[in-house]
Amino acid sequence: MKTKYPLVYLEWEDANSMSSWETNEQIDKWLKTNEDYGQVEQVGWLIRETKTCIILASRHAPENDYQDEHWGNLQKIPKTWIIK
Repeated sequence: MKTKYPLVYLEWEDANSMSSWETNEQIDKWLKTNEDYGQVEQVGWLIRETKTCIILASRHAPENDYQDEHWGNLQKIPKTWIIK
């Protein structure tokens, strides 16, 4: 399968959240215990890149007689979140 888009490996820090009400003490504890929470290792095709983000796809269906090229499982990742 040939494509003009490079297959890349990334390590990036994902956002995380809490949906409940917390005290300042609970927030401080959560911050300390989850500093490295959300690190992702990912392989995908680099579909688009701007100054601020990249778009990766983890699935690819090449162009054929029945359809145009298609991409699946797209993720838009801010460049400031990329570690490696």
